[in-house]
Amino acid sequence: MKAKLWTKDYVILLVSSLFLYIGFQIFMPTLPAQIIKLGGTETQASLAVGLFSLVALFMRVIAGGLNDRFGAKIMILVGFFVLIAVTVNLYWSTFVSALLVLRLFHGVGWGITTTSIATGVSTLVPPNRTGEGIGFYGLTTALGMSLAPIIAIILMNQFSFDFFDWILDYTNGASFSIGNST
Repeated sequence: MKAKLWTKDYVILLVSSLFLYIGFQIFMPTLPAQIIKLGGTETQASLAVGLFSLVALFMRVIAGGLNDRFGAKIMILVGFFVLIAVTVNLYWSTFVSALLVLRLFHGVGWGITTTSIATGVSTLVPPNRTGEGIGFYGLTTALGMSLAPIIAIILMNQFSFDFFDWILDYTNGASFSIGNST
């Protein structure tokens, strides 16, 4: 008999992951355009992406140990709290330098949250259904990363950067709320 894969907590983490990746990937193609609009250079727009990636990579190493020490649920909530704090402040950022600093903290939240959700999923998946369980988790990240940029590019000509920041705030808040219910 197969062990139960589709538990409440597993589904909650999948939905939370999907919202996280959709919100993030809708935001990504719009940020460089906003930096240019604020008078930044192409180099600064590239830095916003590069700094975020480096910090997120570094935080993944740290987040693994924090997950072992405090547990995945606590770290998921901490990560979402950081992401929400950053994205709310993006709305008021009118200086390129402020956006670059916020992107550093955005990388911190992203590294913690993505590592912690993956840790949480791996602990919930029954050992005899590991491939299937992790596969569905991977599907949520792939869907978010695939569909959201297309949606963002279509909407970029219709709405302002503030609209995309609002979407990011909403999806992070929804993910936080959903993740807090596990």
